[in-house]
Amino acid sequence: MRKSYLIFDYFKEAFHINKKNKKIYLPQLTLIGFKSLTIILAGIFLYSFIKKELFILYDFNRVMGLISNFGIKIVIVLLAYGIVSVIIESGLYNMYKELILTKGLTKGTFWTGVKKYALKFLLGKILVLIGWIIIIPFYLILGVATLLIGLTLIPIIISVFLSMWKTSLVMNDHGVIAAFRDSFGFAKRNFFPLSLLQIIHWAFVHRNSGSLNSQSNFSNFSNRPSIDLDFAINATKVLIAGLIPFITISTIVTSFIRMVFEVFFSLVIFITHKNDFKNFDSPNQEVTE
Repeated sequence: MRKSYLIFDYFKEAFHINKKNKKIYLPQLTLIGFKSLTIILAGIFLYSFIKKELFILYDFNRVMGLISNFGIKIVIVLLAYGIVSVIIESGLYNMYKELILTKGLTKGTFWTGVKKYALKFLLGKILVLIGWIIIIPFYLILGVATLLIGLTLIPIIISVFLSMWKTSLVMNDHGVIAAFRDSFGFAKRNFFPLSLLQIIHWAFVHRNSGSLNSQSNFSNFSNRPSIDLDFAINATKVLIAGLIPFITISTIVTSFIRMVFEVFFSLVIFITHKNDFKNFDSPNQEVTE
């Protein structure tokens, strides 16, 4: 348990570093802006997708052409957002590294991180995705066998063991496989305090996540055969046009709040990796459980 107490010391150090280095928020603000642009573009594509031809089911080729065109546009937007997020994350992690090691930032730190780590981050994320695809059948079987308990515990355990791979990759200039190996080793040595840190992290970062829930009486709508198709399409477009700014503003607000916690906890993770749950005043003295 004594290892867990060090988390509060790491929080204190992260707070002081964060307070003195506001430039660290610039990459995240850029990502929020790009996310907002992504939502606006997706809304515009959806607006243009709603056409009368879409409901003329006998013109199958026309309908499939509209769906295919819409799908390609959305995929391109999502891929662009994914690439930009990896670029920003790789540069930001290099900024975290410099702050933890030197307590300050030098010019060009962000782009140095992009050059050194962007491709490695992308490769690592692809490997994690492939790993999840491989284990999904076993995950579902084990989840059912454990009366659904495994469905909750398995993702948490895997997340804890993978929580340090990007930090290790940057801090130690590791390759991707070595970073995964180091992350597993770190979690094995410090499973309980690292799990506690991750639970606190998730509680703060994800507590503001939500979704817009709406209910529509589709049965009543479907029972109105006399409704004008042009009116329905125009009404749908008006609804989309109204929702786009609302969703965009909501995303900016929630992303901004999440950004503050995310930057803080990322600094804590880097400090944790650097100290390996050892005392600040005695770097070689490990605190016992």
